[in-house]
Amino acid sequence: MRNTFSRLFMFIALSACVEGLNAHSIASPSDSSSSAGEVAWVVDRVRDYKTENDIPGVAIGVIKDGKPLLIQGFGVMQRGEPAPFNETSLIQIASVTKVMTGIVANRLIRESVIDPKESIVKYLGDLLSPEAQARLEPVTIEHLLHHRAGVPRDSVTPVRVDHNSPMLDGYSEEAMVADLNVMELAFTPGSKWEYSNFGYDILGYIFERKTGRSFEKLIQDYVAKPYGMKEVFIEPTERWTSRIATPYRKDDRRIETYAWVMGKQAPSGGVYTNIEGLLRLVGSQIQAYRSNAKTGTPSDLILTSRTASTEFGDPPMHYGYGLFQRATRYDHFGDLDGYGSDYRFSPELGLGVVAVTTSGGIWLDDMMDEIYADLLVQYSK
Repeated sequence: MRNTFSRLFMFIALSACVEGLNAHSIASPSDSSSSAGEVAWVVDRVRDYKTENDIPGVAIGVIKDGKPLLIQGFGVMQRGEPAPFNETSLIQIASVTKVMTGIVANRLIRESVIDPKESIVKYLGDLLSPEAQARLEPVTIEHLLHHRAGVPRDSVTPVRVDHNSPMLDGYSEEAMVADLNVMELAFTPGSKWEYSNFGYDILGYIFERKTGRSFEKLIQDYVAKPYGMKEVFIEPTERWTSRIATPYRKDDRRIETYAWVMGKQAPSGGVYTNIEGLLRLVGSQIQAYRSNAKTGTPSDLILTSRTASTEFGDPPMHYGYGLFQRATRYDHFGDLDGYGSDYRFSPELGLGVVAVTTSGGIWLDDMMDEIYADLLVQYSK
């Protein structure tokens, strides 16, 4: 465990330097294990939720002021087998992938590869019929980023047998092009907010076309490498398969299901990583937000420079580029009807909390709401 903390410190400090941030406020590795007692109660809370909900595997990480306070796994990689689910166990992080897609978008905007105010027809027009071009002309890159495009939640082409079944055949480029040509908008772009996985899939496809790189390569170049996330991928290879945990259905947590094969739908939810990787990313993101607030230092990690109201909540939540902005936190939740993840942080308090599980559902959000609220109280005193 101590080696894990030490690696996290080094990676977070390095990523802070890459972003031009002040890394001097990050605690030294020698202090890491002594601080776990501050949040020892979190371990008991996670164990309680795991037991109450019959969860095979779950892991949680807590970071404060650049110092990892807790990173721990609970349970097993697969029921009936002894291998533990720990901080290096790999899962698909589902919609928390959108945080990474937003980071890629920021980078491509900064490099003038894409323009958030341009119509998507500028980037896809050669693939679209005249009718589709006219229909999609009002949709901009930023509409897709903000979930205000009127694009359906999911692709037109069915990819699952039912809502409890995993996606196993992938989503092809041919299906993407076909769907773009027949897709109807649910509302006038910019007129309302409605969450859309397919909107982020379209973004990923545009990014691939404009850069000539796969979405997986873009994630490696603009997220994994800059922020020290060594174990981030979309297509599993033999290098990773032994460390990918088995997912379980959330309607019956004793039934094994499968990892999703997402193809061109990976930008909305197909990235694999582990709790260690997410803690590195959230630590870097907290540093970026704090530096930006103090000195205006720009960063690809600032995903809420431009947001749109979701029209939900009191006060209403806002959504930036792959990240929710609420009164007390920035966050995203992910669920693949098997794997689940939760990612949230407060730059003001320097606090980040992340979690992953092999059997998702509302229990994870409930647990994280409870833990995060108690941490806010603890560190607001």
